[in-house]
Amino acid sequence: MPIVNTVRKPSFVAIVVLAPGLGAAAVVGYDAVRLEPKFGNVIYTGISPGGILSGYDQANGDRVVIVDGVAHRFPYPDDAQIGVYGAFGDSGIAFNVNYGAAGDPYTGILAFMIDGTLTDIGYAPQGTSLTLGGQNANGVVVGRESTPDLGLVGFVFEPGSGGRIVPTLDGIRVGSLELVNDHGWLVGRGISPDAGGGIFAWREGEPAVQVAAGSFVSPNGINNVGAIVGYVGNSGFYWEDGQLSALGDYLVEDPANPGVLNNATTLASAEGINESGTVVGYAQLTNVAGFTPSRVPQYAWLWKENDGINLLDNLVDPDLNLHLMDVVGIAGDGSILASGLLPGDETIEYFLLHPIPEPSPLTLTLFVLFGCQAELVLISWTP
Repeated sequence: MPIVNTVRKPSFVAIVVLAPGLGAAAVVGYDAVRLEPKFGNVIYTGISPGGILSGYDQANGDRVVIVDGVAHRFPYPDDAQIGVYGAFGDSGIAFNVNYGAAGDPYTGILAFMIDGTLTDIGYAPQGTSLTLGGQNANGVVVGRESTPDLGLVGFVFEPGSGGRIVPTLDGIRVGSLELVNDHGWLVGRGISPDAGGGIFAWREGEPAVQVAAGSFVSPNGINNVGAIVGYVGNSGFYWEDGQLSALGDYLVEDPANPGVLNNATTLASAEGINESGTVVGYAQLTNVAGFTPSRVPQYAWLWKENDGINLLDNLVDPDLNLHLMDVVGIAGDGSILASGLLPGDETIEYFLLHPIPEPSPLTLTLFVLFGCQAELVLISWTP
């Protein structure tokens, strides 16, 4: 009987799974959405971590809060004088109100919440001037107050505890408190005859830290990591863990000398920072080899640790021919509230810039089953 050799070919089943790649996508640019004149003649003064916009209407003094594209207005009371700049956060706005004639002592601070309610927090300032600065997610508000006996001092309002003046912190004569983060770090400016004031940071139970010395200084932003940005003299700065770095220099390669970088910046300020450490600001630029400023030599910029400074003009659609000159701030998702000029128009407009993520790589997962054995094949590509 003949012997027949039989070869069995294994059967197989292929299962294909298509899914986006893992990890956060890089930002490749920004969509620019014009805000004026959709919400009236609004001057924008803030953008919260959650992307809520704050401002006031030049025409009638109304405070304006914009949530998810809907404007909520708070009419200017006939018998009150409302501070234009208030402490602003995702929970609402706190601002000083004077019921009475100009120069009379302020009688209270009111909070305009997002739901439209108006709440008097019951604080009677000691002096004739109260200016609010920062607000955190816990409802803590900081600012400065002018008192008859001490002059300028810091101010803190804490829900449940009320408001109080802060003349000193850890031996520092406090002239103002301007920022507060969710972990209780207060940032302000001191009054010191030898150092000229300077910027300090302080938290309950920890010693005060000097961020920057000098009199021409301003802290403009803090995140919950504790990084602080602002300006010192003619330069923007970034401070974290005791290290102060200059920020805002726009370096341009010299076309006649490859590898040689020219600094086009004459003045800069860092205006805001979000939780990812992205910083926004503005700079006044001058003509250097390889760069010629536009008709208005002030430019808004964006900084990331690994990317350096980028002009926002270069990060929006070039067909818009948009010149972005200044920034109000940056939200947690990277959206930027900026101002600038449209082509042929000398009227400053406001724009909300939304980040455009880099296309995520797609992963093709191919399970190939040979009999009782399986092979796994991963293929990734970017469409």
